[in-house]
Amino acid sequence: MAIRYWLGVVTGQQAAWCKHHGVFAVSPGLRRELADLGEADGLVLYSPRARPADEEPLRAFTAIGRLTAADVRRVDTTTPPGERLRPWQRAVLWEPDADTVPLRVLRDVLDLSAGWDWAKPLRRGLIEISAHDFRILRAEMGPPLPDERPRGIAAAGPGADETTIAPGAGLLRWQEDHEGEPAGTPGGALPRWSTDPE
Repeated sequence: MAIRYWLGVVTGQQAAWCKHHGVFAVSPGLRRELADLGEADGLVLYSPRARPADEEPLRAFTAIGRLTAADVRRVDTTTPPGERLRPWQRAVLWEPDADTVPLRVLRDVLDLSAGWDWAKPLRRGLIEISAHDFRILRAEMGPPLPDERPRGIAAAGPGADETTIAPGAGLLRWQEDHEGEPAGTPGGALPRWSTDPE
């Protein structure tokens, strides 16, 4: 079966939780969509905001990895501030040192963001993306290897040739332990899920 590529829409807080636990978790209503993901498919997380209540947008790609198992699991956990939630999960091998890359530096080169209404499908919370976009995001978010070129699309700006992308050229790194992070993330209770793409 051919490898496919997916984009999950979560907050930055949720992305950090997923990376910490080695899973991708979705709200109960997305079980069928989650089951459609193939083993070894690529997965990128996009975060409109750092936390659900934040007014300031984040609008960045916050995690990237590959599915490692076909089974869909359901867990029972407590979410802040004490609500019960039973999300569906799939096991994912996340890139542990991936950079957080702002959408704005890649918007002009991704198929995902083409067109004036590109954000509308993100409201579904999980959508398929092109292999072209996954390659760009993997190169841009991935950690640098020795002797790699010191530039990429994020460094060169919109319009750069994707063949010049250097892994690890992302501009920002997500800090899971940044000051002000509420208790319960990472490794704590599952944060409330949000699919607002704006």
